[in-house]
Amino acid sequence: MTLSLLSVPLVLEPRIVNTSIVKGQFIYEYLMNSEDSKIRIDVTGYPNIQWPENGGIGPVIPPNFKAMILLNTNWSSGIIKYQYATNVGWVTESQEIQLAI
Repeated sequence: MTLSLLSVPLVLEPRIVNTSIVKGQFIYEYLMNSEDSKIRIDVTGYPNIQWPENGGIGPVIPPNFKAMILLNTNWSSGIIKYQYATNVGWVTESQEIQLAI
């Protein structure tokens, strides 16, 4: 699955803008002996590099964003744990998410 748009509002100060092309997959996670199953979405983001059409294979581009989203089976709420790259290393955050009504 390719996600063409992923918007995660970061509650950070100062505001950080991290633009990525994200791709990933989702799976249903069923827990044994439990009614608490989750939908898991894993995505990895890469910087949007505009490479010339006849420019060859291009550089190796390391990811700049990673996220794991765990949602309830009705897709209405859950938690996101994400990392984004800065010039001094990776920063890890997590926050609860709710369906916008």
